Amino acid sequence: MKTSELTLVLMGISAIATTIAAVAAWRATRFTWLSSEGSTYHAFLERYNSEEMASALRMLDHWRKQHGEDKFAEKFIRLIREYEDKTASGEHHDEEETIAEVNKARRHVKTFFLNALKLYESNYLSKKVAQQICKENGFNIFDQIAIPLTLKIDPVYDRENFKKIRVLANVRPDTEENPLMPIHRKENSRILP
Repeated sequence: MKTSELTLVLMGISAIATTIAAVAAWRATRFTWLSSEGSTYHAFLERYNSEEMASALRMLDHWRKQHGEDKFAEKFIRLIREYEDKTASGEHHDEEETIAEVNKARRHVKTFFLNALKLYESNYLSKKVAQQICKENGFNIFDQIAIPLTLKIDPVYDRENFKKIRVLANVRPDTEENPLMPIHRKENSRILP
């Protein structure tokens, strides 16, 4: 065998070995990414199954049932405004504790789903896993209670993200028949959306 033929054979073997190594490295990277995504999904499920989330979901559901399907958001924003006005003048509001609990529950549930969207948009979660997170039963409470309450506080803040989450979750879009509730913003509100 000539030196040039031997060189070609060795180059061919080297190319095959490099290809095998590249495929193995790709598979290892893919496995690592899937493992990381699985850990993130598991952490989300643990957070969803926590007592704090269960309590927040129950609180929001109770608020809506207590104040009616069509009045719960208006009652919430009215009490928030009264609370802000009384706090500003140094007075105590009779329903201060309830308002604070409902607002805390709203923020907890909202943050859970917004975090899933942020991880998806940052490519830390696949679309499939992000959609699975949005299929949890609490999504209905997020969509039907937490979003309307948040939009009563501030109709602009997170509105686009709410639309993206709805698309991700394959639920009703923001249409004329099912709008994300428009409302006028109160200037200088101290309640965070």
